[in-house]
Amino acid sequence: GNLDDKVFIHEGGLIELDSNDYRPICRIHLFLFNEVLVLAKVRNEKKLEFQTEYETKKIAVINIKDLDGVNKNAINVITSDGARMFQCINSAAKQEWIDKFELAIKFHQLKKPKKAQAPQPPTTLKFEAPQKSTDSELLTLSPTASEMGRVIVENLPPEWLVTAPEEIQAEIAQRHFEDCLALLQKCEDHLAQDSSFHGAAEIGEKIAALKASLASVLMHELSNSQSRSLQAALRSSRRPLKLLVEMEKSREACGILLRVCTSAIRSSQRQARRNNLAVSELFFCDVALVASEFLRAFSTKASCTSALIVWCNMELQYFASQLIKHYLTKDTQLEMVAKVVEGVR
Repeated sequence: GNLDDKVFIHEGGLIELDSNDYRPICRIHLFLFNEVLVLAKVRNEKKLEFQTEYETKKIAVINIKDLDGVNKNAINVITSDGARMFQCINSAAKQEWIDKFELAIKFHQLKKPKKAQAPQPPTTLKFEAPQKSTDSELLTLSPTASEMGRVIVENLPPEWLVTAPEEIQAEIAQRHFEDCLALLQKCEDHLAQDSSFHGAAEIGEKIAALKASLASVLMHELSNSQSRSLQAALRSSRRPLKLLVEMEKSREACGILLRVCTSAIRSSQRQARRNNLAVSELFFCDVALVASEFLRAFSTKASCTSALIVWCNMELQYFASQLIKHYLTKDTQLEMVAKVVEGVR
């Protein structure tokens, strides 16, 4: 890309991690400028190969907390292509990257208002010592100029709405998702009631882009709630699930939730078979637990119920195929077959 007129902020080597199991994927070198983030893959003999670039105005950075040594010193960079996770060499380097990303984002936000600066009232409206002006002097002002200045002043957006995009981006980076959504909704309500002020379209575009970014982060959070324990997976999914439903993303959220539950149930079934546990009882209890949690989360979204029914049917078919594969072969003893059939009943 063209790096002319861009300010260099920071650079360094990181390790990209898989967002599902946090295993290392490859070594990445990042170059951060005020308007663009450049990624280069580290080849042999320390050679760099350009990979991609992202505009800083379209990214957000999330600090990932350490969990029992997993994803240690990691940051999550939300881009237009999705979330990418990087591991820093230590906690100091991690904090430095977070600070530099925030600097790049603020650099862009401080630069933009200058391009769309509201026109100033005509200089004919300015006069010294207005408290001493007489009625005849005020009448000499141009009525057209006076009206223009009044309209411009009245059509300026409120201060809190101008700074809202920056605050929303900070809330996303700090994982304050509830506060972020509340501020987004407040901005949308204000724009729905009054969009006649100067710069309303630009602010509306920013709010829409930030809302899409928040939805992407929440979906990523929901996808990462996978666990070997179904109960743990359902507990960790409640927060992003609730917010996605409020954002009218129920269809996407229910699909992700059911995929997470599928992974947890099948992992539980494999472990039960290895330990010679009652797989049938475990399966039906897990399905009942998923249905209960699903209906609680989507109680007001009847359209999502059909997805649950289809999912239950698919899981039942898969469970039956696994029973036949592992317990109902031609070499299986009759006593074992009777035990399995009784468990299913």
